Parts: sequence; C-alpha cells; structure tokens
Amino acid sequence: MGPARPQVGVVQTAYANGASTRYLVGLGLTVARTCTGVKHLHAAAEAFDVGIYFEANGHGTVLFGERLLQRLGEARIACRPPVAAACPVRESLRAQAVPRPATGL
Repeated sequence: MGPARPQVGVVQTAYANGASTRYLVGLGLTVARTCTGVKHLHAAAEAFDVGIYFEANGHGTVLFGERLLQRLGEARIACRPPVAAACPVRESLRAQAVPRPATGL
C-alpha cells in the first residue's frame, strides 16, 4: 500500500456561500469553519497537509504542512536524474509567508 494521500482542507467562515461549501464537499475536500479574521483562518488551515483559505477581500492563501514538504523532499531524493527534475517539489512552495501567484496554484 502506498503512502497516505495528503489531507487537503478548505477553511471558511460563516459568511461563506453555502453552495461553495457543498461544491467543495462534493469534490471530497474537508471543509472547516472558523471565526472571521485571518488569524483564525490561518490557524485552522495549518491543521491540514494542504490548507486553503480565502480572505473577505478575495485574496487566497495555500499552506503546505511540514509533513507534506518532508514527504515531497524524500520523493525528490528518491528520484534519479533526469526524472528528478520532474518530481513535484518546488522551492517556491516553501515561501508561504508571501502569497506567490508564480507557483501556479
């Protein structure tokens, strides 16, 4: 049996549209609810391997947990060139303090 799939979660506040919640659940994603405010959204998103939240102004953030980053790093080390270049690890994923659209997420 292979490694467990990363736990992807979307954090929403009570102001989220109910249709968006149903859509996300339909995709098989975990949806967590929290109080309004970035500090609450961010803290809740940290509980997931990949945590996603959107602020009221429409800006979004994707957080990658340390456990997931470690697993991706191990996968990259296990790859041999030229396959290593195609392994799914990008150093830009580590720069989570500043949202970077260049990561293509």
